[in-house]
Amino acid sequence: MGLPKGSKNKSGHKASGDRKSQDAKKTNQPKIDWQRVPKKKKQAPHEQGVEQRQAKKQQQAGQEEAALKEQAERLRHVFNHPSNKYGVPGYVDSAKTAHTSCYDETLDVDDTFKFANKVFVNIRRENRVQPYNCSITIMNGQGKVAMSRLKYTKSHDEMRPLLISLREARENTGAPELQRLETDCPTADKSLYETIFPELKKGVVPYTPTSELAALSFGNQDEYRFFNTSVGVNNYVLLKLAEFENMLSNQAACYYGLDGEWNQDSNEKGLALLQLSFQDLPVLVIHLHQLNSFPAQLKNILQMPRMIACSRNIGVDLARLEYHGVKLTQ
Repeated sequence: MGLPKGSKNKSGHKASGDRKSQDAKKTNQPKIDWQRVPKKKKQAPHEQGVEQRQAKKQQQAGQEEAALKEQAERLRHVFNHPSNKYGVPGYVDSAKTAHTSCYDETLDVDDTFKFANKVFVNIRRENRVQPYNCSITIMNGQGKVAMSRLKYTKSHDEMRPLLISLREARENTGAPELQRLETDCPTADKSLYETIFPELKKGVVPYTPTSELAALSFGNQDEYRFFNTSVGVNNYVLLKLAEFENMLSNQAACYYGLDGEWNQDSNEKGLALLQLSFQDLPVLVIHLHQLNSFPAQLKNILQMPRMIACSRNIGVDLARLEYHGVKLTQ
């Protein structure tokens, strides 16, 4: 028989009831598998520091983002532009002026292939292929560059997104509507630029042929004489020698038109083309760049004292004509 609960046994410990009651309590308690109970892992000091630094960075990033949004909202009335369709701050006045100066009512488009001969692609050990490449430059009416980049294909699809960006930049800076676009290949580029800049067609009246308009004529072939040999020029001057004598006999001086052409990119000091217009004679077009020497008979006629050449800014033409050994008196 066990001792009552709460009484002390012979060893002085409190009795917890009889054995049966203790066994009953043990059977009612759930069994715990202590091997499966996860133990709380202690974090190392350096891991705690990493987490704290990451949390601090995230907090700082959030504060900076909030500050930027607050600043943008505060300055929106200063930066906002009527044409700004994206709802974000645009340009300040100084930057807006600088960008607007690149955009006016004109765009001049030009492709250059000057560096194309220096670009090659090696496909085999001995063969080289020259790929298509060029540089496109778009300037305004004052010659300021609005866009410049390299092109690697002839396709309009390569230029389309760039031209769209250029149009949006013009809109965001408040540039005037485009009224003139110049290109060296209008037939091929017309559809592309009219699609990107539809304002080019505004107010344009298409030309329709009508019988009421007089046809424009540049004269017939008999009004011009073309020469590419010195012998041909000398023979023609000798043939018309009587006409030249009549010009000088009927008046105190003989006035004639003179115009010279040359290649601006060439180092040649003379003329490439000489055009002469005498009274009652066809216009003489002489390709000097194809002649071995200046025609002697024509030289004698031009150097007569009473033969006076007339032209606009004739000084440059006469200076280049002296390079051929012809020095005019007047």
